[in-house]
Amino acid sequence: HNPNHHWNTDECAFYNNFFIADLQFMKSRSVQQFLNFVEKGGYLYRKRMNDAIIHTIIAYAYAPTSTVHRFLDFTYEYFTKNSNGCPKWGGLQAGYNDMNGDKQLDEWVYIYLEKNKCPLVVGTMTQDDNERVTRIHYLDWVDLSPTYSHLPDEVVHSLSLKSVTAGDVDLPNMGVRSG
Repeated sequence: HNPNHHWNTDECAFYNNFFIADLQFMKSRSVQQFLNFVEKGGYLYRKRMNDAIIHTIIAYAYAPTSTVHRFLDFTYEYFTKNSNGCPKWGGLQAGYNDMNGDKQLDEWVYIYLEKNKCPLVVGTMTQDDNERVTRIHYLDWVDLSPTYSHLPDEVVHSLSLKSVTAGDVDLPNMGVRSG
């Protein structure tokens, strides 16, 4: 299986529903061997390995880093909610090219968090904060994993993305988990 990169499966995953792939790459021998390994090993059922984890492993292990493009230019939401309607995992991030992104996040916070009285932390979390809390914070360039290295220089130096996150995703100062 000779992957191109060492990758720790606890570090991150592409956790969204927007995925573009080169079908020739997905049909390549190494990717097909990996997919057969996952299927025959029962990892979908016994280890609950989902599409996000599988896509992430394939991208990190078999694709040249220069071919992986992470989109930050438009606002995107992906959340799993608990029975109270409060986010328990996922994120909402204003895109750097979206003029209404911050406004969309503010409206979302009011509609889904404040009305449902969901636990909320604004700014940097401390060790005392419960991991089940939803956070509002800004992600800067230093907070992102190396898979964002394709961003233009003019974006990198001014990057500050308003974000709403729940669970262990997109934590400031924890670039390996920034997905």
